[in-house]
Amino acid sequence: MNRKYFLYSLIVIAFIALLETLPTLPGLATGASPLNSSWNGTSIYASELEKLGYHVVPVTSWSRASLENYTKALVIIVSPEQPYTQKDLDSIVNIIDEAEHVSFIIADEGPFSNDVLKILGNRVAIDYERTIYGPNNNPYPLVRLETPEGEIYQLFLDYASPIIPVNPLGINVRGYIGGEYVAIYYRLSDKVEVYVVGDSSIFINRNMMLSPQLKYFDYALALAEDLAPNPKETIVLFESSKYPIKPLTPQELFYMGAATFNIRNILYAIALYLHPIMWFPKLASKILSIENTILQKYVLSAGYFAALALAIALFLVRGRMGRIVGAKVHVSDVAENPPEELDILVDTPIRRVVISGKVKLTSSDFEALYTALDTAFRKTVGKSFNDPDFPNILAKLTGLSIRDTEAYVREMVKLKRKIDRKSFFPIVLSWNRKVRKLLESSEIILEKIGISLMKGKGIEYIIRKM
Repeated sequence: MNRKYFLYSLIVIAFIALLETLPTLPGLATGASPLNSSWNGTSIYASELEKLGYHVVPVTSWSRASLENYTKALVIIVSPEQPYTQKDLDSIVNIIDEAEHVSFIIADEGPFSNDVLKILGNRVAIDYERTIYGPNNNPYPLVRLETPEGEIYQLFLDYASPIIPVNPLGINVRGYIGGEYVAIYYRLSDKVEVYVVGDSSIFINRNMMLSPQLKYFDYALALAEDLAPNPKETIVLFESSKYPIKPLTPQELFYMGAATFNIRNILYAIALYLHPIMWFPKLASKILSIENTILQKYVLSAGYFAALALAIALFLVRGRMGRIVGAKVHVSDVAENPPEELDILVDTPIRRVVISGKVKLTSSDFEALYTALDTAFRKTVGKSFNDPDFPNILAKLTGLSIRDTEAYVREMVKLKRKIDRKSFFPIVLSWNRKVRKLLESSEIILEKIGISLMKGKGIEYIIRKM
């Protein structure tokens, strides 16, 4: 296969692979996650626990959660929005088995925490289908809640669910209203303590920021201190895996980066914009739309098809003529052919190209230029491009530096080897620019020895005369 087409094929394959591989879009944590700094997240609670000396780890995957170098753990689960798998539950059991002591704070009015409560002795469950109401069906009743160590707080609930005993052995009610249990504490064993409350809103950022007189903040920290009194020995595993992640659009990522002076976000947004999946489908759709419009407008026009056929024919003929113009001429051809034939096959085409001001030069034009120059130099100075001492001779004849003539000859020989498919390099992005540059360099050298591609009797005259 032609190396040029092989390179093009690789580029196309890489482009298609990019289209098939969607970029990873960063996302924002939602729900009661410690990674969510919005009103319904728990980032403030997590931050305050760190200030008390706890090592807080948001758990994004329970299978990867570990005690690290700690011997005790406090597991906090606040209103998970996705179910727990058996693998998740097995990982939590492993943490219990490995630790010296594990405490749990579970705050939820939904169904998903019940799976965790089942592996914690199945003592209680959250009745998520019911809501606790106060007098006059008020969903925000004031309730008295007690911590494991007996500290009492008066807090307003927010659509809380009741806690119901399943196996009531050893449970301690720490909050109730109207006959409904709101909070329950129990010890599963000497190494496991569990505190369950049927209202997650107590721990979210909105309530953490309320007036200190409302005591949400104090109650939340008191629970942690009662259940894990040694912060330096305790790792806090804060549930963060059971909440949806909201993908950010490149625009949102860019604006967030600009607002917070986050260079990483800005650069990532730019990278996303440049990914083909962001622009190629729109471009392809636009091209197809234009094509359909043209077809609908001209599909019945015989002239349209005639013009198309003519354009294809001209393209094919042009390609064939380019190969004829660029036909290779070796030293034996110069010796065997008469000057008139040499003029027709080699020199006249490149001179006509130069004088006519051809809009776009190609590799065929370079080959014609190389052949003409090589023949002319052989006739005038007795050396060709492939002779080792040719750069020295050119330097003496033209007065140019040996460095310039060596660079000129080296460039011509490399490109000729590429044309002859003897070398893959150099990679030529534009034959038009390359050939025009070499034409200018060649004209300077030729004028130094009394020859020209452009003026008067040109290079073909010298060859015929010789």
